Amino acid sequence: ALMITLLKRETDRVAQAILDLTQRVYQLPQNDSNIVLSREACYRAIELAHMSMVGGGKRRLNFSEWWQAELHPILQTDLGVDSPVVMRAMQARAVQMIQVYATSLGGEEYGIAFHSIAKLMAAPDIVTSLCAARCINHLALLHVKGTEESAQLNLVRQHSVLALGNAFALANRVESEECLRVTLACVSGLVEANGIHLEPVLQAIAEQLPPLWERAKDSVPIHSCLLSVLTHLIMKMGYSTVEHPHIQTVLFPLLDYCTDISIVNRAETLLEDGLRLWLVTLVSSRVATMGQSLASMLPRLELILRSGLEPHLSLKV
Repeated sequence: ALMITLLKRETDRVAQAILDLTQRVYQLPQNDSNIVLSREACYRAIELAHMSMVGGGKRRLNFSEWWQAELHPILQTDLGVDSPVVMRAMQARAVQMIQVYATSLGGEEYGIAFHSIAKLMAAPDIVTSLCAARCINHLALLHVKGTEESAQLNLVRQHSVLALGNAFALANRVESEECLRVTLACVSGLVEANGIHLEPVLQAIAEQLPPLWERAKDSVPIHSCLLSVLTHLIMKMGYSTVEHPHIQTVLFPLLDYCTDISIVNRAETLLEDGLRLWLVTLVSSRVATMGQSLASMLPRLELILRSGLEPHLSLKV
């Protein structure tokens, strides 16, 4: 808090002092854990000072040089469960730095960073893996802009199968609700960024969803993530997704769960996203193959309309 306050008052002096200190620490022997911790603290300071370093048209930090000299080698370091904690903390911090300074990555650097961080989702250190999942989600969506396909988005798509595989593997490793939410948010972001380009691996994606649905239980964040994943899958790939047996194993129970307004607080939490998924499913389905399943859900719409919900929800129905 003190550093942020000083940055607001003496931006140039404080930003330069942070960079000078970081450079001095980098030149010290890195086999001392205290020095590595000091370096990690300097990285944290640069992270917090992001707007002072590269915001407002200013470029106090040469990110390309920093990426090549420091960040990329850290991401490439192969660390195991027995590696020093300070080194694992340093790697996790480097991942967070990429997330914060993602817009400063050049075209080729963007693809290399995405690939390196996608591999780190399989890191033995769970903190590093989760930092990588958050960063991959951010990098995947950063250049998704309407129908425009940027060079960065194409680079993301080149490595997204690896990223998805590691994201699902991470989902099977983690236990807490929040860790699973972070991982599924990453899956959702990758599906949104890739769309039809993931059709060759639709079967592999679909096979992962039923076990995740079983783990969701009564978790609102997990159901919300599953809604997002399915909405993007169906919206991007159409009836081939809706008709997939593994998708249907999750789709219809999830729709039933999220639109059951007899459950306390369901309307305030999951109903709107559930109605959006329902609409996408309707638009993407073929009457010949899906008509009966969709027609069987119509009584639920009547119940929602008669329940006296907020006007915007009734309009969605």
